[in-house]
Amino acid sequence: MGKRGEIDALIRLLDDDDPEVFENVSNRLVSYGSSVIPELENAWGDSSNIDIHHRIEELIHLIQFRALCEEFNEWLNDDIATLLDGALLVAKYQFPELNREAVYQQMDKVRQKIWLELNQAYTPLENINIFNQVFYSIIGFTGTQNEEADSKDFCINHVLETKRGNAISLGVIYIILAQQLELPVYGVNLYRHFVLAYQKNFVFDYDMNNARETIFYMNPVNKGVPFQLREIKEYLKSMQVEEKESFFNPASTKNVIKEMLYYLKYYHLAKNSEKTVDEISSLLDLFE
Repeated sequence: MGKRGEIDALIRLLDDDDPEVFENVSNRLVSYGSSVIPELENAWGDSSNIDIHHRIEELIHLIQFRALCEEFNEWLNDDIATLLDGALLVAKYQFPELNREAVYQQMDKVRQKIWLELNQAYTPLENINIFNQVFYSIIGFTGTQNEEADSKDFCINHVLETKRGNAISLGVIYIILAQQLELPVYGVNLYRHFVLAYQKNFVFDYDMNNARETIFYMNPVNKGVPFQLREIKEYLKSMQVEEKESFFNPASTKNVIKEMLYYLKYYHLAKNSEKTVDEISSLLDLFE
């Protein structure tokens, strides 16, 4: 029996009531990887059995999740892993069929609009004010409120389409665009918040001295309004949290994506989505 014949035979066994048979069939189908998904989708369309639909959906999700884990591993082991590709992997958890090229094109359109207004002769503050004017006021990006929170707010493809996102998704888009425009903007994993730091120079080593090189900070959900280090100190004091260097320092690309997954995990934890929490925890384990 050829591969196609075996897959067809296995799919026909998906309605078997014997748990052991179903487990063996599932494991075999999953072992084929993403190549088996079209056949499973066809089987879903050919059946009117709700239980079969559910089983097929679970199988497809498992196959896609395993593929995502492999992609994350590759990204983590890549010495030149980009923030954009890391954010796209986070988005692929909810949008497995995400079109990367479409996102690249959307990002490029936003970048060009901002680039037309910047000037190398301007000061960092002047250029950031221009950046903010185009990004927030002209293009229309805005931060969502807690009561409006949605898991899609963590997916940059969705944020680019709706122009609405949370602190870390808006922040990630902001960082990517700023760095493409040669503005040294980085993410800072502040306690229960994500802010941006404009550095004197581009950062290559993420050590504890980088906070001294920060010119000012910005809040991505407050229209990128610049603020100073003392305001972070006041915020931490109001939260009764001890100061840590990481609350002031630029975070590496991989630590920003790790933080993004942490926020996504705790969003689903609040929604009591145990399976989703377990899967995101598995992704976070890869960072260790």
